[in-house]
Amino acid sequence: MNAPSDTPPPLQAAGPALSPGRTLRRLFLTLFLRGRSSRGLRKESAPKSVGSKLALALVFYALFGMFALFFLQQPVFALSVYLHAMTLVFLGMFVAASAGEVLFNKDEADILMHRPVTPRALLWAKIGVLTEVSLWLAGAFNLTGFFVGIGGKDGGWLFPIAHAISTIMEALFCTGTVVLVYQLCLRWFGRERLDGLMTTAQVFVAVAAVVAGQVVPRLLIRISGTIKFNPGSWWIGLLPPAWFAGFDDALAGRGIRSSWALAGFGLAATAVVLWLAFGKLARDYETGLQTLNEASAIRSQRRAGRRWVDVLVHVPPLRWWLRDPVVRASFLLSAAYLVRDRDVKLRIYPGLAPMLVMPFIFL
Repeated sequence: MNAPSDTPPPLQAAGPALSPGRTLRRLFLTLFLRGRSSRGLRKESAPKSVGSKLALALVFYALFGMFALFFLQQPVFALSVYLHAMTLVFLGMFVAASAGEVLFNKDEADILMHRPVTPRALLWAKIGVLTEVSLWLAGAFNLTGFFVGIGGKDGGWLFPIAHAISTIMEALFCTGTVVLVYQLCLRWFGRERLDGLMTTAQVFVAVAAVVAGQVVPRLLIRISGTIKFNPGSWWIGLLPPAWFAGFDDALAGRGIRSSWALAGFGLAATAVVLWLAFGKLARDYETGLQTLNEASAIRSQRRAGRRWVDVLVHVPPLRWWLRDPVVRASFLLSAAYLVRDRDVKLRIYPGLAPMLVMPFIFL
């Protein structure tokens, strides 16, 4: 009598396969949240998972958003201008610092290899990741503001709905604007100068976002004398936070004519930016992506004489301060990083922006 043979268990039916677009979004989201490198991380303090890393960032944004409690019993437009101005600061710095690495990643070819993925599918997947994370951060920061707006002077239960819609519009506008800047740089200056221009654009966007977030609210408060804003002032229409604040005020606040005008302008500006960034200029991104890994000819240009920083260290007062050769070499190395290294510039220059704005704030 033959012993019964061990048969393997039947295979379970596989679930439905994910669409290529959804798979790409999940891939780029995981790569983005893990970061480009682990510099500065310690094993005992590093997050144990991607989810915990994102949760820490969302908790920080939510805690910072509690400053909206100072706007209790203020008009809806005042609260909304503050929320949208600070949201623009955070999203502008985040998208400016991340978009270049997400959109033009030289290492993604090693991951995708020979898979038939079109540049347009890559663009939409990357834009989806930037927009998704932007909405998470914006939602965390505005969490307290949703409830503060309900108890505002002219607020109500319609404010959370209106503010959620305007926040989504602002996230799309911010993401589309940064992508549009990169595509215009690619079209006007070509692939050879794209890396340097991306870094310069990131620095300017981040600094402009910090300056706008620090100066504009104080300027509005100083002109009106209190934390009150007048949507009828013509120059407010030049500020993107006022466009989306006008949307909140039109639907959940006073609903005056100037607020509806600001809301309409915000809708039109967002639509135009999205159309240009994701439709009209999408082919420029495809061209730049195809030539990303191509080696360019090395230009052998040697300038006569020394660099300007080498001349400065031998001129007073730097010559007096940098007498030690080790100190002088360290200074030259730091200056080279500040001028040439992309990561250092993105970390240092936006951080210096608030200090440069302080003299104007105290005037």
